[in-house]
Amino acid sequence: MAVTAEAERTEVSGAATKDSLAVIAVAAVAMFAADAAASYLIVLAMFGGLPFLLGTPVVAVILTLVISVLSRAMTGRWHVLGAVTATIALAGAGAYGLLNGILNPIFTQPEWWPHALVCLLTAGLLGLFLGPVAMRIVGAISAVTLIATLVLLPTSADKAAEQHARNQQQLVNEQLDYFLAEGTRPVVTDLAGWRNPLIRATGGDAMTWVVSDDGAVADIRVTGHVNEATMDPMAPCTWIQRPGDAGGSVNGALPDWCVQTEAGWVRGDGNGASFVRDGTLIAVNIGDDYDIRDTGGSSPATPEEISALAASLRPMTDAEIDKWVLPTYAGVDSPVVRTSGL
Repeated sequence: MAVTAEAERTEVSGAATKDSLAVIAVAAVAMFAADAAASYLIVLAMFGGLPFLLGTPVVAVILTLVISVLSRAMTGRWHVLGAVTATIALAGAGAYGLLNGILNPIFTQPEWWPHALVCLLTAGLLGLFLGPVAMRIVGAISAVTLIATLVLLPTSADKAAEQHARNQQQLVNEQLDYFLAEGTRPVVTDLAGWRNPLIRATGGDAMTWVVSDDGAVADIRVTGHVNEATMDPMAPCTWIQRPGDAGGSVNGALPDWCVQTEAGWVRGDGNGASFVRDGTLIAVNIGDDYDIRDTGGSSPATPEEISALAASLRPMTDAEIDKWVLPTYAGVDSPVVRTSGL
Protein backbone atom coordinates (compact mmCIF):
# COMPACT_ATOMS: atom_id res chain seq x y z
CA MET A 1 0.00 0.00 0.00
CA ALA A 2 2.87 2.35 0.84
CA VAL A 3 4.38 1.80 -2.57
CA THR A 4 1.05 2.47 -4.21
CA ALA A 5 0.57 5.71 -2.25
CA GLU A 6 4.06 6.87 -3.13
CA ALA A 7 3.43 6.12 -6.80
CA GLU A 8 0.18 8.06 -6.67
CA ARG A 9 1.93 11.05 -5.09
CA THR A 10 4.62 10.91 -7.76
CA GLU A 11 2.01 10.74 -10.49
CA VAL A 12 0.07 13.64 -9.00
CA SER A 13 3.26 15.68 -8.65
CA GLY A 14 4.23 14.95 -12.24
CA ALA A 15 0.80 15.97 -13.49
CA ALA A 16 0.94 19.17 -11.43
CA THR A 17 4.36 19.96 -12.85
CA LYS A 18 3.07 19.52 -16.40
CA ASP A 19 0.07 21.73 -15.66
CA SER A 20 2.31 24.41 -14.15
CA LEU A 21 4.65 24.30 -17.14
CA ALA A 22 1.65 24.69 -19.43
CA VAL A 23 0.49 27.73 -17.47
CA ILE A 24 3.96 29.27 -17.67
CA ALA A 25 4.21 28.63 -21.41
CA VAL A 26 0.82 30.14 -22.22
CA ALA A 27 1.42 33.00 -19.77
CA ALA A 28 4.69 33.81 -21.56
CA VAL A 29 2.76 34.17 -24.82
CA ALA A 30 0.18 36.38 -23.10
CA MET A 31 2.97 38.49 -21.63
CA PHE A 32 4.59 38.93 -25.02
CA ALA A 33 1.24 40.12 -26.38
CA ALA A 34 0.92 42.52 -23.44
CA ASP A 35 4.49 43.69 -24.09
CA ALA A 36 3.58 44.38 -27.72
CA ALA A 37 0.49 46.31 -26.63
CA ALA A 38 2.54 48.35 -24.16
CA SER A 39 5.11 49.03 -26.88
CA TYR A 40 2.34 50.37 -29.09
CA LEU A 41 1.12 52.61 -26.26
CA ILE A 42 4.67 53.91 -25.73
CA VAL A 43 4.86 54.83 -29.41
CA LEU A 44 1.50 56.61 -29.11
CA ALA A 45 2.83 58.47 -26.07
CA MET A 46 5.26 60.25 -28.39
CA PHE A 47 2.23 62.04 -29.84
CA GLY A 48 0.38 62.47 -26.53
CA GLY A 49 0.52 60.86 -23.10
CA LEU A 50 -3.19 60.23 -22.53
CA PRO A 51 -3.46 56.91 -24.44
CA PHE A 52 -0.43 55.59 -22.55
CA LEU A 53 -1.73 56.70 -19.15
CA LEU A 54 -5.15 55.15 -19.77
CA GLY A 55 -4.06 52.11 -21.73
CA THR A 56 -1.24 50.81 -19.53
CA PRO A 57 -3.42 50.01 -16.47
CA VAL A 58 -5.95 48.34 -18.75
CA VAL A 59 -3.24 46.11 -20.28
CA ALA A 60 -1.97 45.22 -16.80
CA VAL A 61 -5.44 44.29 -15.53
CA ILE A 62 -6.20 42.23 -18.62
CA LEU A 63 -2.88 40.38 -18.33
CA THR A 64 -3.53 39.61 -14.65
CA LEU A 65 -7.01 38.28 -15.46
CA VAL A 66 -5.72 36.18 -18.36
CA ILE A 67 -3.01 34.56 -16.22
CA SER A 68 -5.50 33.90 -13.42
CA VAL A 69 -8.03 32.34 -15.77
CA LEU A 70 -5.33 30.19 -17.40
CA SER A 71 -4.18 29.03 -13.98
CA ARG A 72 -7.74 28.20 -12.97
CA ALA A 73 -8.38 26.29 -16.20
CA MET A 74 -5.14 24.28 -16.10
CA THR A 75 -4.49 23.77 -12.38
CA GLY A 76 -7.88 24.27 -10.79
CA ARG A 77 -6.67 27.26 -8.75
CA TRP A 78 -6.77 30.96 -9.52
CA HIS A 79 -3.32 31.93 -8.23
CA VAL A 80 -4.25 35.61 -8.32
CA LEU A 81 -1.26 36.61 -6.19
CA GLY A 82 1.07 34.91 -8.64
CA ALA A 83 -0.64 36.62 -11.58
CA VAL A 84 -0.35 40.04 -9.92
CA THR A 85 3.31 39.43 -9.01
CA ALA A 86 4.21 38.32 -12.53
CA THR A 87 2.42 41.32 -14.04
CA ILE A 88 4.21 43.75 -11.72
CA ALA A 89 7.53 42.04 -12.44
CA LEU A 90 6.96 42.36 -16.19
CA ALA A 91 6.03 46.04 -15.83
CA GLY A 92 9.09 46.69 -13.65
CA ALA A 93 11.43 44.87 -16.02
CA GLY A 94 9.94 46.73 -18.98
CA ALA A 95 10.25 50.12 -17.29
CA TYR A 96 13.84 49.43 -16.23
CA GLY A 97 14.71 48.19 -19.70
CA LEU A 98 13.08 51.19 -21.37
CA LEU A 99 14.75 53.77 -19.13
CA ASN A 100 18.17 52.19 -19.62
CA GLY A 101 17.83 51.56 -23.34
CA ILE A 102 17.81 47.77 -22.89
CA LEU A 103 14.25 47.23 -24.11
CA ASN A 104 12.96 49.69 -26.65
CA PRO A 105 9.42 49.34 -28.01
CA ILE A 106 9.19 46.15 -30.06
CA PHE A 107 8.18 48.07 -33.17
CA THR A 108 11.33 50.20 -33.02
CA GLN A 109 13.82 47.53 -31.92
CA PRO A 110 15.40 45.35 -34.64
CA GLU A 111 15.89 42.43 -32.24
CA TRP A 112 12.77 41.07 -30.55
CA TRP A 113 14.47 38.27 -28.61
CA PRO A 114 15.26 40.41 -25.51
CA HIS A 115 11.52 41.02 -25.12
CA ALA A 116 10.74 37.33 -25.56
CA LEU A 117 13.43 36.36 -23.04
CA VAL A 118 12.15 38.80 -20.41
CA CYS A 119 8.57 37.59 -20.93
CA LEU A 120 9.61 33.95 -20.59
CA LEU A 121 11.63 34.58 -17.43
CA THR A 122 8.86 36.68 -15.91
CA ALA A 123 6.35 33.94 -16.66
CA GLY A 124 8.73 31.53 -14.97
CA LEU A 125 8.18 33.46 -11.72
CA LEU A 126 4.72 31.87 -11.60
CA GLY A 127 6.44 28.64 -10.61
CA LEU A 128 6.91 30.14 -7.13
CA PHE A 129 3.13 30.16 -6.73
CA LEU A 130 2.01 27.23 -8.85
CA GLY A 131 4.11 24.48 -7.26
CA PRO A 132 5.06 21.72 -6.76
CA VAL A 133 8.58 21.97 -5.31
CA ALA A 134 10.28 21.50 -8.68
CA MET A 135 8.30 24.41 -10.11
CA ARG A 136 9.15 26.60 -7.11
CA ILE A 137 12.81 25.96 -7.89
CA VAL A 138 12.11 26.94 -11.52
CA GLY A 139 10.47 30.12 -10.25
CA ALA A 140 13.45 31.01 -8.08
CA ILE A 141 15.87 30.35 -10.93
CA SER A 142 13.72 32.49 -13.24
CA ALA A 143 13.80 35.38 -10.76
CA VAL A 144 17.58 35.28 -10.44
CA THR A 145 18.03 34.88 -14.20
CA LEU A 146 15.67 37.78 -14.93
CA ILE A 147 17.69 40.12 -12.71
CA ALA A 148 20.96 38.91 -14.22
CA THR A 149 19.59 39.38 -17.73
CA LEU A 150 18.57 42.97 -17.07
CA VAL A 151 22.00 43.65 -15.58
CA LEU A 152 23.96 41.98 -18.37
CA LEU A 153 22.02 43.13 -21.43
CA PRO A 154 23.72 46.19 -22.98
CA THR A 155 22.23 49.56 -22.06
CA SER A 156 21.83 52.45 -24.47
CA ALA A 157 25.09 53.88 -23.12
CA ASP A 158 26.83 50.56 -23.75
CA LYS A 159 25.43 50.42 -27.28
CA ALA A 160 26.46 54.01 -27.96
CA ALA A 161 29.97 53.32 -26.70
CA GLU A 162 30.18 50.18 -28.80
CA GLN A 163 28.95 52.02 -31.90
CA HIS A 164 31.41 54.84 -31.24
CA ALA A 165 34.23 52.32 -30.97
CA ARG A 166 33.16 50.71 -34.24
CA ASN A 167 32.99 54.10 -35.95
CA GLN A 168 36.41 55.04 -34.61
CA GLN A 169 37.90 51.76 -35.76
CA GLN A 170 36.32 52.20 -39.19
CA LEU A 171 37.78 55.71 -39.39
CA VAL A 172 41.20 54.39 -38.40
CA ASN A 173 40.97 51.65 -41.02
CA GLU A 174 39.95 54.16 -43.69
CA GLN A 175 42.80 56.46 -42.72
CA LEU A 176 45.29 53.60 -42.82
CA ASP A 177 43.99 52.49 -46.22
CA TYR A 178 44.36 56.04 -47.52
CA PHE A 179 47.86 56.42 -46.11
CA LEU A 180 49.06 53.10 -47.52
CA ALA A 181 47.52 53.86 -50.92
CA GLU A 182 48.47 57.50 -51.44
CA GLY A 183 49.63 59.04 -48.18
CA THR A 184 52.74 61.19 -47.97
CA ARG A 185 55.63 59.37 -46.32
CA PRO A 186 58.13 61.08 -44.05
CA VAL A 187 61.68 61.26 -45.34
CA VAL A 188 64.77 60.39 -43.32
CA THR A 189 68.49 60.82 -43.70
CA ASP A 190 71.15 58.12 -43.66
CA LEU A 191 73.88 60.74 -43.50
CA ALA A 192 76.71 59.61 -41.24
CA GLY A 193 76.54 61.19 -37.80
CA TRP A 194 72.84 62.05 -38.04
CA ARG A 195 69.71 60.57 -36.44
CA ASN A 196 65.97 60.93 -37.08
CA PRO A 197 64.57 61.04 -33.53
CA LEU A 198 61.13 62.50 -34.28
CA ILE A 199 58.64 61.94 -37.10
CA ARG A 200 55.01 62.74 -37.80
CA ALA A 201 52.84 61.66 -40.73
CA THR A 202 49.31 62.98 -41.32
CA GLY A 203 48.69 61.54 -44.78
CA GLY A 204 48.75 64.85 -46.63
CA ASP A 205 52.12 65.95 -45.28
CA ALA A 206 54.87 64.72 -42.98
CA MET A 207 57.58 66.06 -40.70
CA THR A 208 60.95 64.72 -39.63
CA TRP A 209 63.30 66.23 -37.08
CA VAL A 210 66.96 65.31 -37.38
CA VAL A 211 69.90 65.85 -35.04
CA SER A 212 73.62 65.28 -35.50
CA ASP A 213 76.04 63.73 -33.06
CA ASP A 214 77.31 67.27 -32.48
CA GLY A 215 73.80 68.50 -31.55
CA ALA A 216 72.95 70.31 -34.80
CA VAL A 217 69.20 70.26 -35.50
CA ALA A 218 67.09 70.60 -38.65
CA ASP A 219 63.47 69.89 -39.53
CA ILE A 220 62.16 68.48 -42.80
CA ARG A 221 58.64 69.00 -44.11
CA VAL A 222 57.16 66.91 -46.92
CA THR A 223 54.04 68.14 -48.72
CA GLY A 224 52.33 65.56 -50.89
CA HIS A 225 50.49 65.60 -54.21
CA VAL A 226 52.50 68.42 -55.75
CA ASN A 227 52.63 69.06 -59.48
CA GLU A 228 55.68 71.19 -60.18
CA ALA A 229 54.30 72.37 -63.51
CA THR A 230 51.11 73.81 -62.00
CA MET A 231 52.06 74.65 -58.42
CA ASP A 232 52.32 78.19 -57.10
CA PRO A 233 55.87 79.35 -58.04
CA MET A 234 56.17 80.83 -54.56
CA ALA A 235 55.31 77.57 -52.76
CA PRO A 236 58.89 76.22 -52.50
CA CYS A 237 59.99 79.53 -51.03
CA THR A 238 57.09 79.69 -48.59
CA TRP A 239 58.23 76.53 -46.81
CA ILE A 240 61.71 77.92 -46.21
CA GLN A 241 60.58 81.44 -45.34
CA ARG A 242 61.59 82.78 -41.94
CA PRO A 243 60.23 85.60 -39.75
CA GLY A 244 61.22 88.98 -41.12
CA ASP A 245 61.51 87.82 -44.73
CA ALA A 246 59.74 89.83 -47.41
CA GLY A 247 56.39 88.61 -48.72
CA GLY A 248 55.52 86.90 -51.99
CA SER A 249 56.86 87.27 -55.46
CA VAL A 250 56.97 90.68 -57.12
CA ASN A 251 55.91 90.80 -60.77
CA GLY A 252 56.50 87.05 -60.99
CA ALA A 253 60.03 87.26 -59.58
CA LEU A 254 60.98 85.40 -56.42
CA PRO A 255 61.98 87.48 -53.37
CA ASP A 256 65.68 88.17 -52.96
CA TRP A 257 66.10 85.71 -50.09
CA CYS A 258 64.82 82.75 -52.19
CA VAL A 259 67.05 81.59 -55.04
CA GLN A 260 66.11 78.93 -57.57
CA THR A 261 68.90 76.56 -58.57
CA GLU A 262 69.16 73.43 -60.69
CA ALA A 263 68.54 71.32 -57.58
CA GLY A 264 65.58 73.35 -56.32
CA TRP A 265 65.31 76.45 -54.17
CA VAL A 266 67.60 77.70 -51.40
CA ARG A 267 67.65 80.61 -49.05
CA GLY A 268 70.28 83.20 -49.75
CA ASP A 269 71.75 82.62 -46.28
CA GLY A 270 71.75 78.84 -46.78
CA ASN A 271 69.51 78.19 -43.78
CA GLY A 272 66.84 76.44 -45.82
CA ALA A 273 66.43 74.44 -49.03
CA SER A 274 63.46 72.94 -50.86
CA PHE A 275 62.94 70.76 -53.92
CA VAL A 276 60.27 68.73 -55.68
CA ARG A 277 60.70 64.97 -55.98
CA ASP A 278 58.23 62.25 -56.99
CA GLY A 279 55.20 64.49 -56.56
CA THR A 280 56.25 65.85 -53.18
CA LEU A 281 57.66 69.18 -52.08
CA ILE A 282 60.43 68.70 -49.52
CA ALA A 283 61.70 71.60 -47.41
CA VAL A 284 64.71 71.43 -45.08
CA ASN A 285 65.14 74.17 -42.47
CA ILE A 286 67.43 74.85 -39.56
CA GLY A 287 65.89 73.90 -36.22
CA ASP A 288 64.33 76.56 -34.02
CA ASP A 289 64.43 76.68 -30.23
CA TYR A 290 61.51 74.25 -29.90
CA ASP A 291 63.10 71.79 -32.32
CA ILE A 292 66.39 71.93 -30.42
CA ARG A 293 64.63 71.34 -27.11
CA ASP A 294 62.48 68.45 -28.37
CA THR A 295 65.30 66.63 -30.12
CA GLY A 296 67.82 67.11 -27.35
CA GLY A 297 70.13 69.06 -29.66
CA SER A 298 72.17 72.13 -28.88
CA SER A 299 72.22 74.37 -31.98
CA PRO A 300 70.65 74.93 -35.41
CA ALA A 301 72.21 73.14 -38.37
CA THR A 302 74.68 75.12 -40.47
CA PRO A 303 74.09 76.01 -44.15
CA GLU A 304 76.60 73.32 -45.14
CA GLU A 305 74.68 70.75 -43.08
CA ILE A 306 71.37 71.84 -44.62
CA SER A 307 72.83 71.30 -48.10
CA ALA A 308 74.20 67.88 -47.16
CA LEU A 309 70.92 66.82 -45.55
CA ALA A 310 68.86 67.88 -48.57
CA ALA A 311 70.98 65.67 -50.81
CA SER A 312 70.73 62.65 -48.49
CA LEU A 313 66.99 62.33 -47.90
CA ARG A 314 64.98 59.24 -48.80
CA PRO A 315 61.38 58.13 -48.09
CA MET A 316 60.86 55.81 -45.15
CA THR A 317 60.80 52.14 -46.11
CA ASP A 318 57.76 49.88 -45.68
CA ALA A 319 59.39 48.27 -42.66
CA GLU A 320 60.04 51.67 -41.08
CA ILE A 321 56.47 52.76 -41.80
CA ASP A 322 55.12 49.58 -40.19
CA LYS A 323 57.26 50.11 -37.11
CA TRP A 324 57.05 53.84 -36.51
CA VAL A 325 54.04 55.28 -38.36
CA LEU A 326 51.18 52.79 -38.55
CA PRO A 327 50.84 51.91 -34.83
CA THR A 328 49.81 55.48 -33.93
CA TYR A 329 48.62 56.79 -37.31
CA ALA A 330 45.39 58.81 -37.03
CA GLY A 331 45.40 61.16 -40.02
CA VAL A 332 45.62 64.81 -39.01
CA ASP A 333 45.48 63.70 -35.37
CA SER A 334 48.63 61.62 -35.68
CA PRO A 335 51.09 62.35 -32.88
CA VAL A 336 54.77 63.12 -33.13
CA VAL A 337 56.52 59.76 -32.73
CA ARG A 338 59.81 59.48 -30.92
CA THR A 339 61.89 56.86 -32.71
CA SER A 340 64.81 54.88 -31.39
CA GLY A 341 67.79 54.04 -33.54
CA LEU A 342 66.33 55.50 -36.74
